[in-house]
Amino acid sequence: MVATAALALAITGAGQLVPGSGTVQAAVLPGAPAGSADGRYTLTLRRGLDGYRMWATFVALGPDVAAHPSVLRETVAGLAGTLGRPRSSSFKRPLTRTIDRYLGAVPGEVAVSVRDLSTGRSYSYNPGLRTATASIVKVDIVMALLLRAQRQRRGLTAGERRDAARAIQVSDNAAASALWSAIGGASGLAAANRRFGLRETRPDPSGAWGSTTTSAADQVRLLSALTSPRSPLSGKNRRYVLGLMGGVTPGQVWG
Repeated sequence: MVATAALALAITGAGQLVPGSGTVQAAVLPGAPAGSADGRYTLTLRRGLDGYRMWATFVALGPDVAAHPSVLRETVAGLAGTLGRPRSSSFKRPLTRTIDRYLGAVPGEVAVSVRDLSTGRSYSYNPGLRTATASIVKVDIVMALLLRAQRQRRGLTAGERRDAARAIQVSDNAAASALWSAIGGASGLAAANRRFGLRETRPDPSGAWGSTTTSAADQVRLLSALTSPRSPLSGKNRRYVLGLMGGVTPGQVWG
C-alpha cells in the first residue's frame, strides 16, 4: 500500500491483461481519511485490482489511501517514497533506470506520470505513450457536461443526473452516448478539456467516445481538476463527480 502526502498519480499502458481487461479511474480528495467514503472506495478499488494485471490505471491518492495495480506495486511505492524526499530533480534519472529494470520482464508498454500536489514536483516515465481511454472517458464527459451547465448558469436536469450516475457508477454505454451528444460530441469534449488544462487527449472525431486517446500526464491533469480549488469546476460540481465515483457498483470497481 502507498500512504503519502497528497499525490496525484497516473499509470497508463498497453499490454497483456491477466486475467481480465479494463481501464480504471479513481480520485480521492487529498487528505481524505481512510475511513471516509472516498477512502473506503479507494480501498475497495485497490482490493479489486489485486487479482488483475491492469494497464490503464489513473489514480489520485491522498494520505492513508492507495489504489494501484499489483503488477506495479513496487514501482508505485518507489515513486511515492522517492518523490516525497528530493529537493531537486536529481532523482529522475536514477528512478527512470530503476523502472526500466523493474519493467524489463513485463510485456507491453507503460507510462507513468506523478505530481506531488503539495510541492508541485513531478516525474514522468515514457511520456510519449498514448492509449485509448475506453470507459474512463465517461468521467471526462460528465465533467464536460457540468462545465457546460455552469456556463449556462444552471444545474443538471433530472435526465442528465440519471445518465451521469449510470455512466460512472455502472459504466452504462447508452448513458455515456447520451451525454456525449449533450456536450456536443468530440468538439465539445475537446473544448472542455482545454479548460481542464489537458494537452494530449484527442477525442475521436468519428464519434466513438471510447476511442479517445490520452496520456498519463493528461489524466493527472484531469484528476487535478477534480481535487483543486483552482479547477474551472465549482466545488459543488467537483464533489458531485467524486461522489459518483465513490458509489461505483461492486461489479464495476475495477473499470
